[in-house]
Amino acid sequence: MLPTHLQFAFLPSLNANCAVVPPGRSGSSNDLVSAELELRRICNRLPPHAATTLYQQQAIRAALWANLPEATIGHCSCYRTFNLDDPRATALQLAEGDQLTLRDLVTGDAKR
Repeated sequence: MLPTHLQFAFLPSLNANCAVVPPGRSGSSNDLVSAELELRRICNRLPPHAATTLYQQQAIRAALWANLPEATIGHCSCYRTFNLDDPRATALQLAEGDQLTLRDLVTGDAKR
């Protein structure tokens, strides 16, 4: 079960315990070119060893889900999908085709 004080930020934040940057889309000109710099800047604002980072291929659903219970703030620099018909199906796009939906976060469902 996720803690009730978990926050997600989609903009640079000052604190993070779990930072996620999946790889960019293959062959896309829309790769997340600033994501690595963003990740380093966030981590540099924290005490040494205070952040768990999941970078590129490490940024899979199982790894993110395993680290969320220990996080006070989660920062994701990744693509997302919006679903206007079913807002809880809005999702973060992770590595290896994984995704994490708002529904998963709200219900604490790690198995989807």
